[in-house]
Amino acid sequence: MSQDNKVKYLQMIQDVVKRMADTSAAMKRYTLVAFAGAAALARALEEPGAMLLAMVLVFIFWALDAQYLRQEKWFRDMYDLAQAVSETAAGIAAALEDMDSRLSDINNRLDQLSVAD
Repeated sequence: MSQDNKVKYLQMIQDVVKRMADTSAAMKRYTLVAFAGAAALARALEEPGAMLLAMVLVFIFWALDAQYLRQEKWFRDMYDLAQAVSETAAGIAAALEDMDSRLSDINNRLDQLSVAD
């Protein structure tokens, strides 16, 4: 993978992680608004059952937020893996190039010895 493609790939994963974090923050805001609205409704109606609605809304938004956080972690792990693989691949490529240059040096020396004989 070329350096340019690697940067684009890592940027794509980073963008997904950012969107997931933004969505998670939005879920927290929606939870606060929904809970406040349901609690105000419960107080205005003097109906304790409306507080149950507020609790159900909190649970639903909590589950959605947990899902976004799980997916965000999965993408962060994917980013770390992609970065490690590309660094490892670069290290292997550098080692192979070094080995290739050493083998070339050895072949040149062997050629010089065989010509001298």
